[in-house]
Amino acid sequence: MKRLLVSFVACILAIAALGVYFITHKEDDTAAEEIPTARVERGPFTIAVREVGVLKALKSTSVTMSFTGRYWERKLTRLVDEETVVKEGDPIAWLDTTDIKQRKLQWDSQLKGYRAMKEKHLQRLNLQREDGEVDVKLAHATRDFSETELDEAKALEDKYEMLAERGLIAQKTVRDQQKEVRNKDYALGQAGAELTKSLINQEAQARVIKTEILEADARFSNAERETEEIDRELDASVVKAPVSGMVLYASRGRDKIKEGDEVWPHYPLATIPDLSEFRIASQVEEVEIGRVHVGQKAEITVDALPELKFDADIEYISQLAIPREQSLGTGFVDKEERTGVRVFETTLKMSGTDKALRPGMTVGVNIVIGKLDDVLFVPSKGVFKRGDSSFVYLKHGNRVVERDVVLGDRNDKSVVIVQGLKEGDEILLEEPTQPLEKVKGVSSFASR
Repeated sequence: MKRLLVSFVACILAIAALGVYFITHKEDDTAAEEIPTARVERGPFTIAVREVGVLKALKSTSVTMSFTGRYWERKLTRLVDEETVVKEGDPIAWLDTTDIKQRKLQWDSQLKGYRAMKEKHLQRLNLQREDGEVDVKLAHATRDFSETELDEAKALEDKYEMLAERGLIAQKTVRDQQKEVRNKDYALGQAGAELTKSLINQEAQARVIKTEILEADARFSNAERETEEIDRELDASVVKAPVSGMVLYASRGRDKIKEGDEVWPHYPLATIPDLSEFRIASQVEEVEIGRVHVGQKAEITVDALPELKFDADIEYISQLAIPREQSLGTGFVDKEERTGVRVFETTLKMSGTDKALRPGMTVGVNIVIGKLDDVLFVPSKGVFKRGDSSFVYLKHGNRVVERDVVLGDRNDKSVVIVQGLKEGDEILLEEPTQPLEKVKGVSSFASR
């Protein structure tokens, strides 16, 4: 019985020891660290300087408020969405027209009244002319009749004088006829005066009516000018795009102009950049400036549209180094990345465009320095620094060892290995956080 108990205890201990062994080895396996790797490649290598840039439209047209100073402050009631692509003549903003429309109603009413007044005076003038012509005709007829009577009286006077000289009639008859001639001559003078008076009255009345017509016409013309001016103001209340392009609103302080804001004549509303041709505002770090020159080629990628790629040429490099955070080509680089770095501002002319491009977009600028035909290279993130030396973590059989390397040219992704590695060698792409003997496993990685 005692022997059986001893055997049972020994069995229990053996099982416990086996459990401890498996648990311990499982923990060791779990603790082992897996790190992605890459192999040393051989082939052609492009030497490039990688920078960040910002798209700028080559041409841009300003849009200002065109209404006059008569309506000094106007309120924006509607705006098309910013970054709307418009054609020349398309409306982009609307101003409040309440006061102007009320004023137009008043002037339209006055214009109608002055037009009616002018028509009334013209009718009076026509009637006066007709009445005056009748009076003048009557005066003409009266004078002509008086003239005829005078001629007849004079003829009869001559006849009586001849008969009196022959003694055929008495001198009293001659004197009576002479008196009749004088009466007829007086009547002719009166008829002539009446004719002159009629002509003067006709002209005077015509002048009065013509003056009234001129006054009515002046008021009508003034009202007409006012309504035309109001119509122009109403037209100016719809701001239209002077050119085709994309609408970018002006800033008022820290904020963009918006609906409800008050504006004034010639107030800057927006700019419309031409989307058919872009320039790139970028920069080159001062440590790289010796390898960059005007005319150099560059490859452009668009951060927001990775499928788009363009060629570009450097057309301008500034002569003065400035802090990166002051550069127009900074883009959206984190402040930590640019503080303390000095750069030379650079402008590149981009070949081609795309309807999806927008001013202000951040782009990658890969300035091609040169090309090597047959070299060894690895991803840059697989090379680490210790003081002035560079080294890699090389997988050697089942072990990982540190290997010093001599570096050559680089681009934004890879670096040339001059000494220390051979084609096909496998290196870690991350620095281990555990002792090297704990590193195990290989994750696939394709360098480019």
